[in-house]
Amino acid sequence: MKFGNEIDAVIKDVFGIDQSVDFIHFEVIYKDDDSEKYSSIKDGYEARLHNHDERERLAKQLYIGEDFILHTTAVFPVSEIEGLERSSLFYYPICTREEIQRIECVANAEDYLLALRAKSVADCPRLTRVFLRRREENVQNWSLSSYYESYDFDHYISRLPDDMAEICQGIAAGYALSREPHGVCISNEHGKIVVVSEALKHFLFYMNAYFKGVMEHLAPEDTSACLFIACRTMLLTETQDFDLDPRGDLPDSVKRYCTKIVSDQLDFVIGHEYAHALLGHFGKDANLTSHSELLMISDGLGRAEKYFTPRQHQEFEADAGSILHADYDDEECADVLNGAVLFFLYIDIFYAISNYINPPFNASRTHPDPIERLWALREAVLKARTVDVESLYTDQQVEDWIESIKGIKDHFVNELLPFGIEHFEFYGSVYLPSYRQSAMVDRLDF
Repeated sequence: MKFGNEIDAVIKDVFGIDQSVDFIHFEVIYKDDDSEKYSSIKDGYEARLHNHDERERLAKQLYIGEDFILHTTAVFPVSEIEGLERSSLFYYPICTREEIQRIECVANAEDYLLALRAKSVADCPRLTRVFLRRREENVQNWSLSSYYESYDFDHYISRLPDDMAEICQGIAAGYALSREPHGVCISNEHGKIVVVSEALKHFLFYMNAYFKGVMEHLAPEDTSACLFIACRTMLLTETQDFDLDPRGDLPDSVKRYCTKIVSDQLDFVIGHEYAHALLGHFGKDANLTSHSELLMISDGLGRAEKYFTPRQHQEFEADAGSILHADYDDEECADVLNGAVLFFLYIDIFYAISNYINPPFNASRTHPDPIERLWALREAVLKARTVDVESLYTDQQVEDWIESIKGIKDHFVNELLPFGIEHFEFYGSVYLPSYRQSAMVDRLDF
């Protein structure tokens, strides 16, 4: 560790912490790593601290020196971590002792899911601070598992027939931080696990806010910010701290619309992952044919037939199963199908941006093109059951959406990204200009 003795001296003499009694988690920013960036951060902190209301408190948490900046994130008695493996100490106090012991000796699928969640938090200093603040707000009943308890998965299972519900209840499932917008199915020696990215909720909210904002004639700089926030969220360059550092309070009509659509879209995504299990697509139940063999599917609109690998064909089956397995009435079915259509349009935009920034090394894809999935899903659902046609998007409306999406993708790929790729690559936060006038400073204000 660079400047080890100097850091120990700051912890003892400036922060007043006796490391034989208390254990400390801290972050260090070194000048030697990037002197220009260091000077900018240092000057910014010093200027903000000059008139900060909590300057005295911050002086016990944030040290700004000529060679390094030191920020404490957590301090607790050494006695609280006795008996834990040294490699596990980064998980405390985000995880309880009991949870850390489960991570140290994974025994089942729920333990495996807990370990995935804990690692994603512990590996990201900003996310660690977010979860420490969440813990402070509910310290008496805190655990990482309880924070991640979600009614979204239970809500979808409640719409399934009893036999399907029983199967899904036996799968460890929930949110975790991931860059994958589809969700992930895992099958290993511990059991079956379904993981959906918690970032997906914010991605969908701000994508919906972009399109709703355009329809509501919100200021272009605000709708553009929504689109940037959404895509940066799935790229994991937008900081995942929305509850501590809100990006801007949108009009109520936009928020209500987005919240409703996101709920429908999450039902679809969660149902898609459970459908893989119900259809025997992953793990020991999988019945995969050779990936070199191609299957054929029609879009139902008279266009040329497309050919897909068996793995891709399973994605079409899981898309349809997500809706057809659930006990939706006609209006609910139309709402979820509409939400799924928008979901596919959104990930089509995201893929265009993501593939430009991080070109895939392997041209083969496990998931078919989002637009192809969109048409296949509509065909499968509308053939199998009735829906509320008054609520359902028409084919022409969908075609219009697709044309609109093409224009957005062309703008990004041909005009913005070649000259402004840094807008997507810097790690930080984007705000809605009309709804958030001032930005909070990380490590000072939260």
